[in-house]
Amino acid sequence: RQRAGENSQAGTIIAHDIVGNRLKQIEGSLARTGLRGGELHDDIPSNHIPKIRTTSDATSIGREVADAVLVDAPCSSLGVLRRRPGHRWALTEDMVTREFPSLQLDILTRASQLVKPGGKLVYATCSVSQFENEGVVDMFESREDFGGEWLAWEFEDVGSHFRSILPHVDGCDGFFIARWKRRNRIR
Repeated sequence: RQRAGENSQAGTIIAHDIVGNRLKQIEGSLARTGLRGGELHDDIPSNHIPKIRTTSDATSIGREVADAVLVDAPCSSLGVLRRRPGHRWALTEDMVTREFPSLQLDILTRASQLVKPGGKLVYATCSVSQFENEGVVDMFESREDFGGEWLAWEFEDVGSHFRSILPHVDGCDGFFIARWKRRNRIR
């Protein structure tokens, strides 16, 4: 095994969003961390600093290129209503039960194609809706090719590969996380 930092090369982080302003926000956040603009800690060798690439064109990324993919899916934001109480008036039942889940499944399915064999896929929302969370997971896992390609990547403390973080239980905003590992191909 190789220890962190020992003869390792930094990879590339690809941030994708179809909304240009969100990509600008990501770039601003990266600048504050020092990952942009050369203001990183002097004691970290430059070959350990990941390259950052932002794109609004997912077709430019390619297939099976990523060791890990995080899908931070657009959602109803029902888990953060205490910080955005006015948001509840913009939502309809159809948005929560059909529109968002359909879009989320499409994004998750497309994003899964980016994961290399042996790589990891994480799906996250800031919703507490079962339609957007467990419902999307169930639809993703019911695809014909799912069992041959993916394994559940369990959280050790939960005994499941997905978990809900709930405001009334955990004392914070509500979130949902599901995760899988892509099977290695046998040649």
